This record gives sequence, structure tokens and C-alpha cells, in this order.
Amino acid sequence: MFVTHDVDIPDEVMEALENSTLVIFAGAGVSMDPPSNFPNFDQLAKEISMGKIQRVQGEPVDSFLGRIPDSIDVHQKAKDILSNSTSRPNVLHTGIFNLFKNKQKLRIVTTNFDQHFSTLIEQQEDKIEIYSAPALPLGDDFTGLVYLHGSTKQDAKKLVLTDMDFGKAYLASGWATRFLQGMFSAYTVIFIGYSLNDPLVRYLSKGLILHPIIKPKCFAFCCEDDEQEKWKDLKIRTITYPLREGKLSHVALPEAINSWVDLNNKSILESDNKIKSIVSGLPNVEIYLDDYIEKQVLKSPKLVQAFIKYATRLEWFYWTADKDEFKILFTLSTSIKKESEYIAYWIAGKIFDNADDIISIIKKNNMTLNPILWNEIADKLAATAIMKNTQLDIIYNTWIEILLRTYIPGCQIYWLMEIGEKCSNSRIVGSVK
Repeated sequence: MFVTHDVDIPDEVMEALENSTLVIFAGAGVSMDPPSNFPNFDQLAKEISMGKIQRVQGEPVDSFLGRIPDSIDVHQKAKDILSNSTSRPNVLHTGIFNLFKNKQKLRIVTTNFDQHFSTLIEQQEDKIEIYSAPALPLGDDFTGLVYLHGSTKQDAKKLVLTDMDFGKAYLASGWATRFLQGMFSAYTVIFIGYSLNDPLVRYLSKGLILHPIIKPKCFAFCCEDDEQEKWKDLKIRTITYPLREGKLSHVALPEAINSWVDLNNKSILESDNKIKSIVSGLPNVEIYLDDYIEKQVLKSPKLVQAFIKYATRLEWFYWTADKDEFKILFTLSTSIKKESEYIAYWIAGKIFDNADDIISIIKKNNMTLNPILWNEIADKLAATAIMKNTQLDIIYNTWIEILLRTYIPGCQIYWLMEIGEKCSNSRIVGSVK
């Protein structure tokens, strides 16, 4: 679903958030924008080394950190840099945090050491668990915030920074591997703020995410210029966003996250007003607005009521006719959801003004009416006053013929009896044969 003009969130991810099975996996890129202003992992390594040694071209950053002389306490230096008291959570931290409407179902995993997600948690009345490596929960059964590589609130020696640290976390002791295997087996995971050069991604590429038994459902936000094919090689599907301001600004990412938050957290009244505003115009003008109607509104029994209330323009009828929630009403399916029942009521309200359009759809579907729609149309006919020898009378008779031809078990026959009595009283005796 398009949450902005530029960013399309896969339905699978939207559903995972709705079903409380989504994990946000946050990397260094999340903490770079103001007022956080923290470096990415490469920049952090450069600051820690203080120019004492030079990084070899193509050298993994964790290997470089592992070569720094003992005269520099790599772990303490990293902790000091990432404990800057002037740093604050930015809009991306807040957006990610607010995606979880029910904070008891929040699942955020981060390889960052800073306390910005913890700061947001501390502002909540609800208790949210916080875990720090190596004391991690079960990966397939957790809620809360997980500092996968440790945090600045711990002893600096527990931070996972060097190649030796990574080897212990992912190979020798393997506590990070066990957690991630469980997580990938149980949840849909979306990576935000990672690049292909990050140590975590490299360890994932060594087989963790390509496990022959575990079939992870993983997605990653990446800019359009990023190496999308390499992400796909890791079986990680990409969600792209455009770079702006001369290909330097990632502002489209927090915009997309916060637009997603707005969609997810709107009250019924706010949603009602938004739907009214959209359907007062024409469809097929803004793709992300059409996407909202199709993938959010038509799939929600509450929201679809606002749609049928305000969607009076004929163009929206034609637009909806192509959607599954509409089309199923012209089949004999027994799996009619509540939102389609409301659409059936909406269609029945148009049987006189849009008779030709609806009848044409029925004919294209081999004269098939689902009993749900059949009953709504029959109810509408029974409740409609008619006068003989009028245009309405002609249309009325046409609908009676269609009901008789499409009647099957499940259709309420008493509606035909009421219609027959109405026709008799109006002396339209030839209507029901």
C-alpha cells in the first residue's frame, strides 16, 4: 500500500503490524538525523581509532576495530561517543516507536547502543521490557526492546564491536544467532537504517538468514540508488524510497514511517473525515489515496461504512466494481465478509439510478447474484413505492425478472412474496410470473 506518493509498504508488512507479528530491526541509520546526530558504524570506527591506524580498502569495520592498538579502549570510547547528553530521539525513532499502537505488543530489535528507544519507553506509563545482550529473551516469543549488541547503560566490555566480539556473539557463544533464528522463524521482520556494509548484514549473509529450514519473511527499507539485487540475494525484499536534495537526503524515509503511523493510528472520526475528503473527488488521481481506499477502507467493516456513505459519485462505483469485495457479490461464494455485506447494501441503493450498470455486471457474471446481494436488492424493491406506467415501473419489473432468474437456496423467498403483494396492490399483475 502506498503510504506516500513514493513509498509502497507491502500488504504482508501492513498485515503483520495489524496482527502484532511485526519486528522492527533498527540500525545505525536511524540515529543519524538531528537531533540524534550519531555517526554510522564506519564513522564511529574512524572516531574511535583517532587516526592511530588506517583502515585497509575493503576491510570489514569490525576487523578494523579489532586491529586498533590496546592503548585505545575501543569499547569505552564507543560508549563515550554514543552517550552524548545533547543527543535526543529524532522523528524516525518516534515514528518507529509509534507504529506500535498497543505498546504491550511492541517489538523493536536494534544493534545501536544509544538509549533513544529507551528514552521513549521511559515516557510511557505501560511497562515495556528492555533486554540487553547477552541476556536476550527467546527470539520466537518476546515483546519489548532488544539491544542485540548491548547498550551504553551496560559495562562497555559487553558491547559487540570488534571481529572478536562478533565471533563470540554469532559463532563461539552464539547467543545472537540463537535469538535471531527464533525471531526469523516466528515474525515478519523489517530492517530500517542498515546498509549492505554493516557487520550485521555480513553475518546474515554467511547463512543465518539463508537457513535451509527457517524461511524468514524479511524486508528492508533502502534508497532507490542502493544495491537492491544484493538485498534480494539475502532473501530480503526491499521497500524503496527516493533520495532528495541532490541525492543526499533520506527525508522520504521518516516521512513514509510517519505517514504509516497516521494511517495505523487514526481514530474513527479522523478516518471518516479523510474518507469523505477522498471520495468527494475522483478516483485514479492520487495512487496513494486510491491505495488507502482499496487496501484499508474496503477491508475494514468500520471504515467501509464511511465509504458507502460518502461515495455517491458514479466514478467511485465503477472504480469499486473492479475490487474483490465488490466482485465476490456476483459469485456463489459462501465466504462473504462483513465489508462486502455493506457494499451489497450500497449496490442495492443504486438499482434504480444505476440499473444498466449493475445489470450489465450481472450479465457478465452469467446471471449470478450472491444471496447476500440478492436479499439486499429484494429488500430495496419491497420498500420502494411504485407507480404504474412510469420509468420506475419498467426498471422495477426488470429487477423482478432478474430476482426470479437468479433465485437460489439462501435467498429469502418472503421478499418475493412481499414484492408480489405490492405489485398486486398496484395492479401490476403481470410483473411476477
